Amino acid sequence: MRFALLRYPFFADDYLFLDQVRGRTLFAALTTPDPLRNYWRPLSRQVYFWFVSLLGESPTTAHMLNAAMFLAIIVMLFALTRRVASTKAAIIASSLVALHEAADVPVLWASGSQDLLATVGALGALVLAGSGRVGWAALPFACGLLSKETVAVTPLIALWMLRVPEESWFLSVRRVAPLLGVLVLWAPFWLRVMLGGVHEGLAFTPSAIPAAGIHLLQAFTGVQWGPGASFSLPHAVTGLGPLVLVAVALLFSRDVEPKAQSASPTLGSATRLGVVWALVATLPVALVVQIWCSYYYLFAICGVAIAVGAILRRSSIVATVGVMACLVAGSQYARQLESFATAPSNWATQSHLSRFYFDRSMRWVSRYLGDLLRQRPTLPTSSTLFFSGTPAFASWQSADGPLVRWAYRDSSLRSYYSQEFSLSRARRGPVFVFTARNDSLVESQDRFQGLQELAAGQMLSEHFQTAREALTYALEERPDDRPARYCNAWLALAVGDREAHVRELRAAGFQTDSGGSRERSIAMQLLRAGDLAKAVIVLSSGIEKHAHDAALHVELTDWYQQQYPGSMAAGVEGLAARLLSPEDPGVWRRWAYVQLAGNHSTEAYRSLQRYVGLLPDSAESKLAGDHELLQLLQRGLPGGDMAQEGLKRRPQARP
Repeated sequence: MRFALLRYPFFADDYLFLDQVRGRTLFAALTTPDPLRNYWRPLSRQVYFWFVSLLGESPTTAHMLNAAMFLAIIVMLFALTRRVASTKAAIIASSLVALHEAADVPVLWASGSQDLLATVGALGALVLAGSGRVGWAALPFACGLLSKETVAVTPLIALWMLRVPEESWFLSVRRVAPLLGVLVLWAPFWLRVMLGGVHEGLAFTPSAIPAAGIHLLQAFTGVQWGPGASFSLPHAVTGLGPLVLVAVALLFSRDVEPKAQSASPTLGSATRLGVVWALVATLPVALVVQIWCSYYYLFAICGVAIAVGAILRRSSIVATVGVMACLVAGSQYARQLESFATAPSNWATQSHLSRFYFDRSMRWVSRYLGDLLRQRPTLPTSSTLFFSGTPAFASWQSADGPLVRWAYRDSSLRSYYSQEFSLSRARRGPVFVFTARNDSLVESQDRFQGLQELAAGQMLSEHFQTAREALTYALEERPDDRPARYCNAWLALAVGDREAHVRELRAAGFQTDSGGSRERSIAMQLLRAGDLAKAVIVLSSGIEKHAHDAALHVELTDWYQQQYPGSMAAGVEGLAARLLSPEDPGVWRRWAYVQLAGNHSTEAYRSLQRYVGLLPDSAESKLAGDHELLQLLQRGLPGGDMAQEGLKRRPQARP
């Protein structure tokens, strides 16, 4: 089941970490600042990806390393549970974790090495501590801490596991002193990075701890629900096949109880150990519970699995397999859910980054990467690529293009989203413009047209300076293109450069006059008579003479919206009307519908809100249709039910 995860590509942060270590020595990689600047995890980020880079930067290699670490987790959990409980409990606990969906993401995502390495280190420390080698346990614990701070509670788990009844707490604490020493040495370095870093999603509130505990139960049992989630019994039972092997193992296993040891006579209290383990391992997750994910609980789930194994160790084979079947079916159900939480919340009922999220996103990345390499097998040195239309969830583009540099193995390449266009970035070398259309990434064969389309999209997004720089760059190639210069004039006004606005209008052959009432009157008569062609000619010539007459732009916007919705011309005229008459509610309504026609629903929602806000109170009752549209757009925003339903969209397979 999990072997299929080996075929997945690198994704998102993976390219950043590979970009950081490529071509560097290990020492140079360790001393290079973390590209995310959020946590101090040098082993699972710099060292791990340096090793992957050394082996050829293959995603298959990374997945195999992650799979090997997951196997190590299963083996060590088995050994530890067998020591503190029994062989039967060890089979149950290790099987539950082996079949749990919380491990899917860490195995299929190279950056999941952070959770895997941390859990391997913590389990290694507990196995050594349980066998009386606490001093040696400090080494794997240090490796775990340097991979992810979620295992910082390991000394507390070891303290409970090794504590002798009725002895003084001083002696109990001294027994785990090597682990505490590692924690004390690590903490200042970690805090130093935390104080100066960027920590998205890190927020602690009084409800965070109980919420984290409830989500642990959700993650372990697979009980998740929300918009777009649906129960499918066939999906839930498809993962039960391996339980046959578990039942056979339980049937033929010798249930050996742990031997009492003078240093740790409470090792047999496995149920309490598992519960304490799960509870303390949940505490670090409370800091990020508003964006909780099932895989955050991998270490805590190991504790729950020990507790369940200890409880079931004296049950019959039928009862044991029945309980395990329910738990595995729940995990399989969560694995098959085609939805996930999008809005941060302590009480979200679904995991935020689920198996489905990564599965869908990685398919898009693979699709786009294939399109890119097919159209451009090679790229000139110092090329810059700009992408537009790619779904945000796909994480196709990050920073200044580590994915592109990995694909072409060329450190001189740069890439950006279209909204990050700037003249300085474009002028560093050859420019290529790509747009995502119908699940494919398509290069603009005509660079001038591609830049125009880029500018049009940024204009509708109200990134006016970006759109202006894109058109300015395009006009360097074709300075006599009248429509582009006309559009650039309105973009200049949108960013407050009135002098450039007038200059560009005149260069395009327009006069900055506002007295176009006569032309508008003639055009309206022609429109009522049904002579659309002549009406448009009158409106266009009227704008040439009276470019600052908002009413002419309004009428021409309406005509373009009827005949060519979503066109750049409709956007330019709609913007002109909005700039010339910003207090007129009607122009904001038109601008919203222009944005909507161009698939800019979030911006259309804001414009429509502005329209409603400018209307007098007496007009509110007449806006049933607009209020309905507002509600519809809101449902499509992140967190809305329509947005959640849209998460199921996948790239279509090619014939």
